[in-house]
Amino acid sequence: MNKLLRGLIVVILILSVGALVLEFMLFAKREEFKGRSLKLADGVVALAPYIETPVTNADLRVKDSPRLQLQRNQVWNYFLLDSNGKPVKDLTTGGKMTTGPGTIDEQLKKMAALAAQQIDRMNDLRDTLVRKETKLAETEATLDRTTKDLETANADIKQKTDTIAQQTKDIEDKGKEITDLKAKNEEANGKIEIQKGEIGKLTDKVKDKDAEIVSMKDYIVKLEKDRNRGGSTNAAAINMVPGLQGKIIVVEPKWGFVVLDLPAGSQLCANVMLTVQRKDQLIGKVHVAAVFADRRLAVAEMVEGWEQKPAAAGDLVFF
Repeated sequence: MNKLLRGLIVVILILSVGALVLEFMLFAKREEFKGRSLKLADGVVALAPYIETPVTNADLRVKDSPRLQLQRNQVWNYFLLDSNGKPVKDLTTGGKMTTGPGTIDEQLKKMAALAAQQIDRMNDLRDTLVRKETKLAETEATLDRTTKDLETANADIKQKTDTIAQQTKDIEDKGKEITDLKAKNEEANGKIEIQKGEIGKLTDKVKDKDAEIVSMKDYIVKLEKDRNRGGSTNAAAINMVPGLQGKIIVVEPKWGFVVLDLPAGSQLCANVMLTVQRKDQLIGKVHVAAVFADRRLAVAEMVEGWEQKPAAAGDLVFF
């Protein structure tokens, strides 16, 4: 009996020693588990503010959406506690319940669900961003093309503006030229009117000269019947000063006479023989048939045998 008792004592002693050793080991693990639990709780509390809790279909463009806020006591309970603060038993398994309101499991699941929603929103935002980037790239390409087209259009507009400016200047210059031409045309018309008046006056003078020529023709016919063809027999010719006596203004080849224009104060008289010259060339001689001193005109006959060339208006006559 004593032997059995001693054996039991030895076994109990061994178990006591083992329990003591296990207790020391578990005590060290307890500190590790406690520290790990604290770190986990503090980590969950620190992580919570970075998880958004927006309403459904929240606008992703809105900043500072509501965030999850937790305290350490909300993530400290591992077991579900009743109103007395004691763990609630799981009727199915008979163990203590680790899920439910107030447990760390509930907060972790809530955080996981919110994180999943946030990831979904971020993915939607990424998809939207990709579409926006694609559309932005297309818009930038369109903008580049539009900018180039605009630069080309601006260059074309500048060129056309310069062309229009040059054409406007040309039009203004042409307008000035037209104005000048109109002024010159009006001036020319005025001169034409003046010349018409002068032509009218000259026409009247020509008519007067024609009348004088007709009268002279009649007078010459009369002289041809009465005159003495003895040469320059007029006594007045003896007192005439040699030199220029006038110029021929009319030649009548059919009748063989010319009309002389006499200078002012001329002493020319009838029945005088004059020499006709053209510059230094002898043309012929004329015989003065009649002198009209008041008109400063004279009529002379071409002397046959002396004609070197046909007389012309402008030829000079000398004594």
